[in-house]
Amino acid sequence: MTAQQIYQEILAYMGASNLANWYVGITNDVEDRLFGYHNVHRTNGA
Repeated sequence: MTAQQIYQEILAYMGASNLANWYVGITNDVEDRLFGYHNVHRTNGA
């Protein structure tokens, strides 16, 4: 599978028209990134 094919598969999964609803990043501390940096509430997800 080529890089272009992988890219197309990702876009197909995400829905190319809804890219603004997605966030992709890297971290070594998932909880800190999600609940700290992005301020996602631990209980209700908002």
